[in-house]
Amino acid sequence: PTPTAAAELAVPVRSDLIAATLDLERRALRCFSKSMADRRRHLAQLARVLPRPETLFAQPRQRFDAAAERLSGALSRNLAAHRAELAETSALLRPRVIARRFALSHERLAMLEARLKHVLDRWSRRWSLTGQRPAEQTYPWRHAVVGVIRPRSVHAMAAAKTAKAGERPHGTKDQHRTVVRRKMVPLVRETIDGAAFHMDTADYDFHLFIEAGSGQDSVIYRAGPTGYRVAQADPTHRGDLASLTVPFTMTEGAAPLLTTDEAVHRLNRSDQPFLFFVDGECGRGCVLYRRYDGNFGLLAPAAGQPPADPDPVE
Repeated sequence: PTPTAAAELAVPVRSDLIAATLDLERRALRCFSKSMADRRRHLAQLARVLPRPETLFAQPRQRFDAAAERLSGALSRNLAAHRAELAETSALLRPRVIARRFALSHERLAMLEARLKHVLDRWSRRWSLTGQRPAEQTYPWRHAVVGVIRPRSVHAMAAAKTAKAGERPHGTKDQHRTVVRRKMVPLVRETIDGAAFHMDTADYDFHLFIEAGSGQDSVIYRAGPTGYRVAQADPTHRGDLASLTVPFTMTEGAAPLLTTDEAVHRLNRSDQPFLFFVDGECGRGCVLYRRYDGNFGLLAPAAGQPPADPDPVE
């Protein structure tokens, strides 16, 4: 063919291109319309399945109304409680009540001062008799690091004075007492002189320790003709006691082998302030003592602390 004919064959006819473009446009519009219709039908089906907005918010609205009703009553009760607490506190701040509390604090301070003077006098007599002073150690009883019980509080002294007057101490009843406090402490290994010194220093009723010479769990307390009495878990090692200067009386016989429940039963049936016994489970010396509130406390060696070996006799 000629160049003109070849060009006509290579280039499409304009009318054919317009017709093809219009056909594609119609087909795209039909597809879009069909897709939109399908989506519209799907949305209508979903709308029929979903609950109405009023139904969705009905239950939360009911909970909100109920909470609003309770809030009003709660605010009233809270205000009444704070008003009562304020009235009670205001009553305690009256001059007469403050003066009475000040007088009670002054009486307690005087009582503590008298006890301190008593302890200082006892120290002076001890040092004048022995001519030596045992080595000082730190014993923070509050955090249970030594084998002693808490010092008698002002409440305990008041309960004792009430008992001497023939009245019943506050918080006691005609029933068996129970153990309300168990104190596990690492016992200190020391001589009887040191144990007596520490007991007098802190003004305790007794002191639980390990006797340095015999290695026996022991307790020292004030009793007997010498002023001090010592009881040991096994007193057959009396000849192995470390050297000492304080006169004391040794309790004859071994400490009873009891469980905690048996010790509670025995102390309930007696008038003694405490009971020294060997625990049947751990085999160590323990002290069951009466608390100021009428119940019992248990003082025992710390778990895992083995009994001390006796020192060799030189």
